[in-house]
Amino acid sequence: MNAIRNTSSIIFAIAAAGCSLAPPPLIPWNDGSVGRVNGGALFHGAELAPLPSTLEWYRQNERHWAIPRFTRAIARAAGIVLRERGGAPLVIGDLSSQFGGRISGHASHRSGRDADILYYVTTPQGVPIRNPGFFAFGPDGLASSGAGYLRFDVAREWRFIKALIEDPEARIQWIFISAPLRAHLLNYAFAKREPIDILYRAAMVLHQPGRPALPHDDHIHVRTECAVDELSTGCQPTGPWREWFGEMPEPEIAVADVD
Repeated sequence: MNAIRNTSSIIFAIAAAGCSLAPPPLIPWNDGSVGRVNGGALFHGAELAPLPSTLEWYRQNERHWAIPRFTRAIARAAGIVLRERGGAPLVIGDLSSQFGGRISGHASHRSGRDADILYYVTTPQGVPIRNPGFFAFGPDGLASSGAGYLRFDVAREWRFIKALIEDPEARIQWIFISAPLRAHLLNYAFAKREPIDILYRAAMVLHQPGRPALPHDDHIHVRTECAVDELSTGCQPTGPWREWFGEMPEPEIAVADVD
């Protein structure tokens, strides 16, 4: 009798899981980003490896993993900046661990869809240099590194963000950034007469999150949304669903934590 009851419970649990947006852990068809950004795992991720003159890690740790299309998009965008604008490499902070899950210092970054990336910077005189760390930039676009001042490199930062927004694999949902730096970027893009659809997308995804999240004045936090074909393998959207992604899946999605 107990065996029958246990079997019935298992069948009910599996049936209930089939009606949910994302399959539960340990289901055989889980792949890629599984679950939410603040409560998921990563299967068959790819490491965002350093590329000579293009991008490098801020820390030598095991937190540079994400779904493969996201790492490819970041590397491509950094390559575009190098080819078109030159300068020092992009500096990469934390993404996710190899198999996802909680990592210290972050509420999200658990399922291979988040990346912390340091800003492109110059000297006060405008010479591009490697960003030496997480230093807060003020409304004037300057940050004190302790060894001198850094200037927010609006031209290279915009080119990187534009490349991500234009990349169909990137599926950029959010780029968390402080409000003053967001204004610098949008004003620069408007002055350059960027296409209206690119300006619109940038205005939608560039966002300073509210408290208790940090203002993101020392780095950007880039988040990719699930692709439609990833939903069946466990990726769970966190919202909002951007209209340029195509038709929104059901059921309706909710916003997840930032950091």
